[in-house]
Amino acid sequence: MIPQNKKIGIFKKKLSVSAIILVLIVVITSTLYLTPHISHFYSFPTPQSFNDKDYQICYRGEPITLIALMQNETHPIVGELAEFKDIGNGQMIGAAYTNSSGYAVLEWGIPQNYTLGLTVINISCPSRPDAIPVYIDLLIKARTTFVNLTHTTSAYPGEILIVEADLKDNINNTLPDQQIHLLDHQNVSLNVSATDLFGHCVLSWLVPSGLTPGVYGFYLRFEGNQTYGSAESLFNVTVLAPRETFFVNLVFPTAVYPGEWLVVEADLMDAANSSLSGQLVYLFDHQNVSLNVSATDLFGHCVLSWLVPSGLTPGVYGFYLRFEGNQTYGSAESLFNVTVLPRYLDVSVTLNATFVKPGEPIYVVVEVSSSDPLVSVRIDGFLLEKAGATSWSGVIDASSQLGRHVLSVAVYYNGIECINSSTTYYVGEEEELGAPLWPLLLFLTSGQGFLSEGLIIIAPFSIMAIISAGFALKRRNRQPGFSRDWTVDMDSL
Repeated sequence: MIPQNKKIGIFKKKLSVSAIILVLIVVITSTLYLTPHISHFYSFPTPQSFNDKDYQICYRGEPITLIALMQNETHPIVGELAEFKDIGNGQMIGAAYTNSSGYAVLEWGIPQNYTLGLTVINISCPSRPDAIPVYIDLLIKARTTFVNLTHTTSAYPGEILIVEADLKDNINNTLPDQQIHLLDHQNVSLNVSATDLFGHCVLSWLVPSGLTPGVYGFYLRFEGNQTYGSAESLFNVTVLAPRETFFVNLVFPTAVYPGEWLVVEADLMDAANSSLSGQLVYLFDHQNVSLNVSATDLFGHCVLSWLVPSGLTPGVYGFYLRFEGNQTYGSAESLFNVTVLPRYLDVSVTLNATFVKPGEPIYVVVEVSSSDPLVSVRIDGFLLEKAGATSWSGVIDASSQLGRHVLSVAVYYNGIECINSSTTYYVGEEEELGAPLWPLLLFLTSGQGFLSEGLIIIAPFSIMAIISAGFALKRRNRQPGFSRDWTVDMDSL
């Protein structure tokens, strides 16, 4: 058992130790409180805990104002010289007297080549040992800028925008291995790249195919770090509308027969009259069905073909030569029409007389085995009139020369000649042909009382044809019949 008086002594000793520890804590705490940034002096931050906000950021080559409150434990120190020293290199950067409030203010122009990074400035009053030293943490950086900036000034959707620049500091040193960002006008990062050994960077961006044409702003940006300040350059790029394109030197057949090849050729050009190579060109029919596709060659030339179906109904068909376009080039289209001719037609030609006088009118009737409204008939270049669904008729004047004569018969389809043949007739004198026909001319006169008043009887060719045919029968042994009938196979033409 411990005597009571010894217990009291032990308690007093413990109390004295506790009091001493408490006093030390108060002294240390007050010292840390009264000494600005003293913690940084004793414990520098690691790179992981580095934060620009903990330091006064400044740039070499630029002035900075340093302010320090000089005081002892009880009151400010007034009218004393305060020295400012860089504790990193031990050099004094300047000095200033404290004012009536104890503040020492120093304007310091940081040299152009000053050491970059964290610098701790110590401020003290050599004449006042009781003055509490002050520490100011500076983060000295170098200004940076982009030089030799080059960029795409205009681009089409689908093209690549390219930007190049050199990153340098305030004393024209190149900055290698620095991250450079390319951002759009909405501050969205489009690409990032590191500078090479010469501080050079190259960034690119594919212009979206659906981007609306116009002028867009872009930024080349260096975010900066502990050593170098940030840099940014703004530039504009014009996004162009797709280039206008068109077909030139378009060549195609105006008419084809079923079973033949339809061949189309053309050159694809842009608005600058430059040929477009490697572009897909399509051949479409009138129902927008693709018939063929081909790529343009080095000269922008394309050749497309299509086999006309053997059973295709004759007629006029529309075709399209089309370039669909892409991000860079606008679409182009050329419409052309091709007539598909009938492969076979039966044709019959009838003359009202094959023996006529010089200059005598001849009535011609042509029958064609087609009621297509695109069919037309010409005799010696003279267009006959449509007389029925499948017949054409007309009157031509016989030649003034005696002897055998040939009439050229041409059948056209949509204005394109598809059949060309001939028939014959003979021209002779009146005595040779038989009885005179001059009495028939009486019917060509007009009179007030011959029929009804004011009636004019115009060329009764039907009666004339009957009489002429009768005379012609007398000479049947010398000349066969007066009609010509045939079927023409177009393959034989």
